[in-house]
Amino acid sequence: STQSTWGEVWKEPYTVLLTCCLCPVQTAMNKAALDNRPCTPADVAFGSVFQGYFNRQQLRAKYGFDQSSYADCCMLLLCPLCMTCQDAREIKYRQTPRPDDEEML
Repeated sequence: STQSTWGEVWKEPYTVLLTCCLCPVQTAMNKAALDNRPCTPADVAFGSVFQGYFNRQQLRAKYGFDQSSYADCCMLLLCPLCMTCQDAREIKYRQTPRPDDEEML
């Protein structure tokens, strides 16, 4: 099986700007995207400081990353903005269809 790796974090200025200015909104958007549903005001209003951690765990499980609760806790404490931005980019990358994917069907 192929091991997944994290995508590059800072390539998309819009995601970086949204994450830095409105981290709870981007975190809520990440959660909704992982659940394959639209983001609602309730996602933003009822999200918690720890939602980024739970998003990361869900992302790891969904896309086959190694589980690492310790590393995710450290990221949440040391740089939650980086973690949220990285998650947003990875989700977008994973959910964007690519020409290679169509050839495999």
